[in-house]
Amino acid sequence: MHCNLKLISAVLSLALSMSAFATAWAQSDRLVLHGDGSSFAYSMYSKWIEEYEKEKPDVRLTYISNGSGAGIHYVMMGTVDFAGTDGPLNQSQMLDFITHRLCYVLHFPTAIGADVPIYNLPKITESINFTPQALVDVAAFGHAGSRKGC
Repeated sequence: MHCNLKLISAVLSLALSMSAFATAWAQSDRLVLHGDGSSFAYSMYSKWIEEYEKEKPDVRLTYISNGSGAGIHYVMMGTVDFAGTDGPLNQSQMLDFITHRLCYVLHFPTAIGADVPIYNLPKITESINFTPQALVDVAAFGHAGSRKGC
């Protein structure tokens, strides 16, 4: 009996939410979805939004490029509908979200990035073959903040 009451409560909550959502959409004649997060993916999202809105003028999408951490923060706070991040929510964040929002966050990849090593060594005229260890050493040097010779 207790499980049935929980199920009925959940269905009623969902119905009321959907009703409010449908009423707001009907009144504005335009669905508005807000996003925030990844600055890396911003240019791609902007183009997608531009093209999507040409096909679906009754939908308005906004996306602010504040960084992945901001995207996660605003999703957790419930102030945006979607976010771009460098990675999915961790287990603690997901449990917190489920507890407070009574639903799950859906994670799916939309953009993939890569770093490309470049060099400017005027006295070297031959191609350089970076070994994995050399790339690790260069990355460690770059993160140390010391760039002598640059």
